[in-house]
Amino acid sequence: MKLFASLFLALAFFCPLFGQSQTPFSTDSAAAYLRIIAVDIGARPMGSANERAAMEFALRKFREFGLSETYIMPFREYPGFMGKGPTNTRSGVAVGVLRGATSRIIVLGAHIDSANPDVPGANDDGSGSAAVIELARVLSQRKNQSTIVFALFGGEEAGVQGSTYFVKNFADTSRVALMLQLDMANGSTLLIPTLDAGKRSSPEWLVRASYEEFEKLGYAGLHFPT
Repeated sequence: MKLFASLFLALAFFCPLFGQSQTPFSTDSAAAYLRIIAVDIGARPMGSANERAAMEFALRKFREFGLSETYIMPFREYPGFMGKGPTNTRSGVAVGVLRGATSRIIVLGAHIDSANPDVPGANDDGSGSAAVIELARVLSQRKNQSTIVFALFGGEEAGVQGSTYFVKNFADTSRVALMLQLDMANGSTLLIPTLDAGKRSSPEWLVRASYEEFEKLGYAGLHFPT
């Protein structure tokens, strides 16, 4: 669906967030959020009480940062597989809205669920969720031209259920100009921008702008795939 000019930073390893201090982003705060999500709450499979607890934690932080709207978009079922009927769930998407000077929307997203009850999902993708929460704090302290929507998707490990539901049901999709997805922001030494998704590719202007920011943070030698 032609909804997002997307730069999917499937940041298999995203140092600027968890490894450097040149920006207002606090690595200590992000690590504290991650500890709550992955250790105190723990594994968060789709529809579980832990997944909901992690979403509620994110909403509490969004409210603390002064976001004007915070809510969960619940979805009650997801498509069956191999010809089976829909399966019931109690999953959803945690949403926080930071109003800007215009109605143009930028979505910052990550998935807050984990793969199964035995996996705490610290890297995949508690780290991305913690980064999104910390970005909400940072961006709430400045004036923004765009309205920024922070979206933490449930049910991703069950086949991108949360993000699919969000795209189909978010009331203001027509105003979304850009979506940035943070996945596995674990702070190791490699930065891997993923610029293509299926038959779609991030626009050249966005890739170049992103690389300029990475260079300011000290990265060099990033490839520009065409």
